[in-house]
Amino acid sequence: MMRKIMGTRCIFLALPLLLSACGSEDTGSGSDTDTTTTTTTTTTTTTESTGESTTEEETGTTAGPTCGDGVVDASEDCDDGNMVDDDACSNACTMATCGDGIIQEGEGCDDGPNNSDDADCTSSCAVNVCGDGAVHASNEECDNGTDNGPGKGCNDSCILNVCGDGDLGPGETCDDGNTMGGDGCSDQCVDEACGNGVTDPQEECDDGQNGDQNDGCTDLCTGPACGDNWVQDGEECDLGPENSDGGICTLACTNAVCGDGLVLADVEECDDGENNGEMGACLPDCVLNVCGDGFVGPDEGCDDGNEIDNDTCTNACKLASCGDGILQQDEECDDGENNSNNGICKLNCTLQACGDSFLGPGEQCDDGNDDNEDDCVMCANAVCGDGFVQAGVEECDDGNNINNDDCTNNCTSNFSVCDESTVGVNSGDPWVICAIDDNSAWVSANNGGTYQADVICQELGFTTVSQWGGTCGSVCGYCQGNSSSCNNPGNMTFDGAGDANFPVLSVTVHWLCTN
Repeated sequence: MMRKIMGTRCIFLALPLLLSACGSEDTGSGSDTDTTTTTTTTTTTTTESTGESTTEEETGTTAGPTCGDGVVDASEDCDDGNMVDDDACSNACTMATCGDGIIQEGEGCDDGPNNSDDADCTSSCAVNVCGDGAVHASNEECDNGTDNGPGKGCNDSCILNVCGDGDLGPGETCDDGNTMGGDGCSDQCVDEACGNGVTDPQEECDDGQNGDQNDGCTDLCTGPACGDNWVQDGEECDLGPENSDGGICTLACTNAVCGDGLVLADVEECDDGENNGEMGACLPDCVLNVCGDGFVGPDEGCDDGNEIDNDTCTNACKLASCGDGILQQDEECDDGENNSNNGICKLNCTLQACGDSFLGPGEQCDDGNDDNEDDCVMCANAVCGDGFVQAGVEECDDGNNINNDDCTNNCTSNFSVCDESTVGVNSGDPWVICAIDDNSAWVSANNGGTYQADVICQELGFTTVSQWGGTCGSVCGYCQGNSSSCNNPGNMTFDGAGDANFPVLSVTVHWLCTN
């Protein structure tokens, strides 16, 4: 760049010429005429890149007032009489001003008409830099001056703050350095959060959390759903996480009621829904059907609602029966599972007894009859000495250990038909045996006397005088004259006569000894 320098040296070179012109008085005729001045101007030019100087001389002819003569003419704003172009008065005699194309003191630049706030040199003749408040068209997107910076609309590099640059600018609620949604910050740099009015990827809806939970979008940015803690159309209740099929609000958001098939804790004992009933396991009021409540449940045979155990329905709600271990009114005994026909209490709940045909405790036998002449006598095996004559086996059995009485100790008889004795005869003839067996003895007096009949019966091994009467003078026959005898017994008829002082018998009599 070449710069023209007008120096003092130029003025001195021109001075002789001026003086010469002024001193030539004989050039004119003495009249008042214009003077023409020839001026030679020497110009020294210095090349900045080489440092070498060249000198040029310009010769001009000036006619009248000119810029630079130090006189401000009408057409001039100023005239400082020098050739310094960057002082207050330019070499064109105009006042120094921004935009005149001359870089004056205090100016960073001056491109004249090219000055502009979006150009290299601003309209205020300052070099356009980031932060000066003027947007340089070639390299700045914005410039807010001192308001540039982080978080501002224009950053300190004069780049517009936009979504995705990582700098949280005006109007942005987030900026994660990208323009992808679904990561918490949307592609518009708005927090992807419920309530922003935008349905973000993780949301079902977003109505700005308007407080209306029944408009299709809740303040949780989800559609209405049972369990969101808001009661919406179609719901009876909603306690959110406290919904429970055992609570007052079910998982289906319905109020818990008896009969819904769900057991309400601490309120209902049971709930079988439509199966609730008086015959079911759960009663209509959601109370368990238990024994004693008066309702016959599934596992109950009866339920009379009382605590009487020996009526037709036991306290276990079973129909009373032999073998249940409970003594009912029509039972002699009931040992439950211990009932046995060979035990104390038989299977029909009657007490074991001799003659019931069941061999019970303490019994040697039980033939179920009252015959004491067979091999089982009073539920004991028949033996000699038991007092009962076993038919076909024993001749007699007096039940004692006296061997010389009427019945020996081996149960053979010491008495037979036609045996006579005076034992028990108070007076008169001896008595005679008309007939004798294990069950009775028919005894007859001969012609008369007084007899101790009970003593005589005991002698024969019997205990009782069961019948007696007259014989009309015959022996072993009733009123048959002399045709009967012990060898030819007659009629065994007793008319009760001869009981002078029973058991003492008198006159002609006969009697029957039995046990």
